[in-house]
Amino acid sequence: MDAEITGNVVVLRDVHWDTYVRLHRDRGEKKWPRLAFLDGELEIMTHSPGHELRKVLLGRHLEAYAAVRRVSLNSFGNTTYRKRAKQAGLEPDVGYYIGEVGNVPHSVPHIALEVAFTSGGVDKLEIYRRLGVRELWFRIDEDLAIYVLGSKGYTRQPASTLIPELDIADLVQRVLATDPSLQTETIEAYRDALRRR
Repeated sequence: MDAEITGNVVVLRDVHWDTYVRLHRDRGEKKWPRLAFLDGELEIMTHSPGHELRKVLLGRHLEAYAAVRRVSLNSFGNTTYRKRAKQAGLEPDVGYYIGEVGNVPHSVPHIALEVAFTSGGVDKLEIYRRLGVRELWFRIDEDLAIYVLGSKGYTRQPASTLIPELDIADLVQRVLATDPSLQTETIEAYRDALRRR
């Protein structure tokens, strides 16, 4: 077994699926470290306060939009999703379902949010494709890339197909302008702006 270390990410190669499942089980209810698995590659990742802040701000803005526009948006946080037959599994930063959730333990979210702080690691687009997540929203630095799943895999799109009325550019600018110590006030201002439109 060899390993590659990049920032806060360690990738182990030639890892058996059962080892991945056992490590996840042994971690218990703790959120860290996060694990992702693809074809024998196991990514072990820790997150910084900066990563968590970016995730929270994006999620809070999206949830504010959903509340004002009455989009049925349901989240189960960073739940683990995995499929042994596909040799793929991970824990999105946040997963959202649009509309009725269905059988949550056996279904994947419609939208997964990921905040990328470092490069390297396993191919998350491929994991999400194998799991069947319809949209992947990647926040990298000041950009929010939306990938929509089609018959040939993911393609980057300028807008969400699941929440098409959402102004992504406006959302990103509001997230970037948020003072971390004024989150509630910023979210209220966003709600007020949405109500006026």
